Amino acid sequence: PGVTNKILSKFANKVCVSFEASKKYFRDLDKVEVTGNPRAYEVLGSSREEGIKYLGLNPNKATVLIVGGSRGAEVINQNALKMLPHLSKISHAQFVYVTGQVYYDKVVDYIKKRENLGLDNIIIKPYLVEMPLALSAADLVISRAGATTLAEITVLGIPSILIPSPNVTNNHQYLNAKVLSEGGAAELVNEEDLTPSLLVNKIIELIENKKRLYEMSLCSEKLSYPDSTRTIFRLLKDIAK
Repeated sequence: PGVTNKILSKFANKVCVSFEASKKYFRDLDKVEVTGNPRAYEVLGSSREEGIKYLGLNPNKATVLIVGGSRGAEVINQNALKMLPHLSKISHAQFVYVTGQVYYDKVVDYIKKRENLGLDNIIIKPYLVEMPLALSAADLVISRAGATTLAEITVLGIPSILIPSPNVTNNHQYLNAKVLSEGGAAELVNEEDLTPSLLVNKIIELIENKKRLYEMSLCSEKLSYPDSTRTIFRLLKDIAK
């Protein structure tokens, strides 16, 4: 939690946090409730079949979703571009690469200048209007580690490779990613350690080890709070009495 949240917590009746590990940062623990993030509720309801159809994917292949947020993440995009020739050779998997609007034209220009990349198993989009559908189709997600993103992937039980942004207050994305990593739901890769070969190797290692991927999926779901919205609503009703 940031400084503002800590200050405001002094005047609040209740403090809602996304993870158990966040509680220790507040002085008055009696006020703190682990509710999860309300966004989780919004991504429930879409099936894998619906997600596959929405994106035009092959239902018999593993699906890897690579995303850096609505505006994109420069470091993730830099590495993803260099990964494209390698990803195109992984015939038993398919990739949905969401660049973010800021970087989409650059990615398209990069591809146009390189013939015979063979990107038949890679879909490249600037953004996705129906991100819940894309998530429902994913067997593995590669992304930053914002609280909303993690709420979405855990409620759906999706394994992940998390690359926390170092450019955030109190390094909170690293702390978010650490919760999932230590809980067995994610692989944590620090931005300074990120290379295209490292990421490609991790992708191959995970999608070829179905047992590991399944175990990560179970761990991811255990860290979710699907009733977050109802829990927060109940707390508000109790306070209003």
